[in-house]
Amino acid sequence: MLVNYEILTVRLNRYLSEQYPDVTTHTDIFEHAFLRFLGYQSVPEKCLFKDNQPNHSLSIYLKAPYNIANSEFIDALRICATGGFSAIRIEEINPNSDQGFCVRLSIPYPLIDAHLSGIFQSIDKILADPLKMNFYCYWNIHAIKFRFALTMMRIEELAREKLLHYPQMTLDEVWSAIIQKETRKDFNVKFLEKKVSVDVNNFPKITLIYEENGEKNEIAMTRDQIVTTLAGETLDKFFIHDITLQEFITPAEISQFIEKKYHRFFSINTECHYEIDLGYHYAERKILEKYDIKELSRPYRPNGDAPERTQIYVYDKDNYQKLLLALKEIKGEKCFNERWHQLTYYIHHQMWGKLDKELKFLLNLKVKMGVEIDYTELLIRLYYHARDNLQKEAQKNTIATIEKVCKSLVSTMPLKSEMQKEIDKLLFELTLLRMNQLKTSDETKRLGLKKELFIYTQRIGLEESNHYLAEIAGLGFGNTFSENVNENPIAVLLEIAEKYKVAIEENARLKSEGDKPSSQEAIASSNINKVSYFSRK
Repeated sequence: MLVNYEILTVRLNRYLSEQYPDVTTHTDIFEHAFLRFLGYQSVPEKCLFKDNQPNHSLSIYLKAPYNIANSEFIDALRICATGGFSAIRIEEINPNSDQGFCVRLSIPYPLIDAHLSGIFQSIDKILADPLKMNFYCYWNIHAIKFRFALTMMRIEELAREKLLHYPQMTLDEVWSAIIQKETRKDFNVKFLEKKVSVDVNNFPKITLIYEENGEKNEIAMTRDQIVTTLAGETLDKFFIHDITLQEFITPAEISQFIEKKYHRFFSINTECHYEIDLGYHYAERKILEKYDIKELSRPYRPNGDAPERTQIYVYDKDNYQKLLLALKEIKGEKCFNERWHQLTYYIHHQMWGKLDKELKFLLNLKVKMGVEIDYTELLIRLYYHARDNLQKEAQKNTIATIEKVCKSLVSTMPLKSEMQKEIDKLLFELTLLRMNQLKTSDETKRLGLKKELFIYTQRIGLEESNHYLAEIAGLGFGNTFSENVNENPIAVLLEIAEKYKVAIEENARLKSEGDKPSSQEAIASSNINKVSYFSRK
């Protein structure tokens, strides 16, 4: 019976189901076998066959083998399509369309009918190799899940996609991890290059060349083995570096968050730069500008059928990691652990300027960015970390930075805000810490610190404010005012005024008698005079 498209597919599917039940026509086995029968000695990256009914022929679309130029591929096909195969029409097509195919073969059905048994024998030769059999079986069972991942383009995409979740890695380190897993070696493996076999004898092998302890080695894997490794989570343990070496860590389940809150996905291009469409998120983009996150280039609208407002933003690794945190915070989600890691990274690496800048930035998110996030708890935790866990210069510089940031913040905060109250508590502890470190003889500085302690205890309503005010006023040890300054400040002010009046009258009496006031009385008078200023504040 003369072959047509329907008869061809029926006979091909029957043959495969009887001889190789795990291999189907979805695996390019027919196209590969036909080219091998034709005499072509390499394997194309991608194939597709269709019925060309008007011309009573079969159309086979081909993408050139990996790293072989389209022109070289087409020339080789034309050499093969001679003699008894001269009826095959070879047409070059635009590789930017038709899924990247660069050539279309038009094969008359009578020619296929005459040689179908020879094509089936080519299938037998291919599948006699266990590695090739595994390759085509895997393709049929698993590859559709990974969008035909057995092409090198998709394999390289899968490798780059690891960088979406582990941006601290490089692409070479992803390939090194594959080698480590396959060779069961944990350290000292450095990927150098890969050699992709496309000839009919060695396809689908990929040879990975690496360096170990200064010596070059290589390991051969198949495309399906590499895809299995990349598509799973078995590589993750090789991506966990010493996080103290990283400025940023990636938020957990960030991909799901971006999809849910922004209805967008990050992707990574061939240059390993990160891309996301933010064209529909105008308000968020305006806030991102204040985050000082830099794009690599102007946003662009991709060619094709992209929606009108599509704008692709491109970022490098560092700005991508900043962006992940910013996109969560803009939606009101704290990144407490991630920001804590960032701050302790600056301490660990003695980056005091960055610590100061980032603390001010995080504590001003609401005021400067309009982002409803309060990181006061982060500041407080950082203080206790410095006090209890850090030593020497690290402790000194961290505490000094925290105090500087706190004083900067309270000068611009609205009075009686909850955030200011928490920061005043922290300033109280910081000042108390400084006073405890003073030498006993340094009374001038001690008096200045007592004044600061009085101000902070007043703001947060601590009972100790009464004692600090009494000490500033020069009252003897253990003495205080008759009323509590927190509960009845007017009564305390009147009491100070009375004591001040008594001091003035006593000074006037001594003057009238021609005597100078004692040094102790002068100091007491001076202190009372200064207290009235803080009381008014």
